[in-house]
Amino acid sequence: MGWDNDNWGRMHDFNANHGYYGVVMGILFLIFLGLAIWTIVRLVRNGKQTSNVISNQIQGRETPREILDRRFAKGEINADEYQRAKELLG
Repeated sequence: MGWDNDNWGRMHDFNANHGYYGVVMGILFLIFLGLAIWTIVRLVRNGKQTSNVISNQIQGRETPREILDRRFAKGEINADEYQRAKELLG
């Protein structure tokens, strides 16, 4: 038994030729981490918006769009006024 110098040299060459593997893995990890953070931020922001709409509905408050729709349905405003107001609300 013992160390075979030929095998030791081949193993060393194999590792040296794949030195960029660690750099590529580091870059991929940073990309993955950035995407994960971006996704969490988006989910938290959307959750706050959704919870505001739900709390308004629970408390009986109407959103501006719901008020506009109700006024149009009752005939308080005509179709042109409804379309202009809807465009302004976004």
